[in-house]
Amino acid sequence: MACMLLLAACDNYLDIQPTGSVIPNSLAEYRALLARSYKDVSKFSDRGMACFRSDEMQVRDNEYDQNYYMDIERWNDLAPNAYTSSFEWAKYYNVLFIANHVIESRSDIKEGTEEEINQLVGEAYMLRAYVHFLLVNLYGQPYTKEGALDTKSVPLKKLDTDLEKVLKRNTVEEVYTSIQADIDEARKLVMKAEWEQRYSYRFNAASVEAFQSRVSLYKGEWQAAWDAAEAVLAVKSVLVDLNDAAATLPNSYNSVENITPLETPLSSTINGAALATPVFLSLYAENDLGWTNILLKRMKKVSGRIRRREAITTCVLSVWVKYI
Repeated sequence: MACMLLLAACDNYLDIQPTGSVIPNSLAEYRALLARSYKDVSKFSDRGMACFRSDEMQVRDNEYDQNYYMDIERWNDLAPNAYTSSFEWAKYYNVLFIANHVIESRSDIKEGTEEEINQLVGEAYMLRAYVHFLLVNLYGQPYTKEGALDTKSVPLKKLDTDLEKVLKRNTVEEVYTSIQADIDEARKLVMKAEWEQRYSYRFNAASVEAFQSRVSLYKGEWQAAWDAAEAVLAVKSVLVDLNDAAATLPNSYNSVENITPLETPLSSTINGAALATPVFLSLYAENDLGWTNILLKRMKKVSGRIRRREAITTCVLSVWVKYI
């Protein structure tokens, strides 16, 4: 009898949900879990920092910024300054873990319609594809480079929430194959045409095709990139009128051009440390509408002494954030 009571007590104990913790069961709880991953992605700044290794940006000539970004700019990864900023590798895999959990739990999600659950899971597929896309392009060879497809890039994290598993690097081709498979799944599930502004960071149907266009472009599949872009333009083709005195930059979260205002690759710290290079500046004419109607206004608001190179770094380099 004592053994039976003990076993019953153990069963009851295991049925108790830990205080202060939420084990997701309902659609609302899984939605909150995915929202946390969206928030993490919104803070990814590695692509912005990687621009210091391009011909677009350089580090300002002051001790503070040089301490944090000089060795990034110099590609000094073996013996960097102790204050050098680091790339946030682990955060990408935290997002992948959550996306995998949502996908794996699809049949267990309660208190939601089939359409709502499909939408949520479709967004998880998109997050997984997008994060793998960021990783393979930060740490792998360009897809179109000769011989690149067979080179090692980053570990794939698919349908696996085993925290103890040691991941091995996959090839560029394997990662892109996975990305395309996830886009194809998302296309079947993501049916939301547009979110209200407070939820506009979530993926919608146009996001899927916009991302498809980007992936196809990186793969050199020009017709596929064109077709996907045309699908997006069929539902969202409005542009910011730079002749309008009240025009906002296309990278603003409430810009009429935005498809999914999710990410801000240029953090405030990186933005403050950056100067546009002469090579980049040479691409813009003095009468460019983006320069004359928006950048000059931004300069005046910030400082009457601000230099053109600083203003154009702040306003132009960040424009690409609106694109997925």
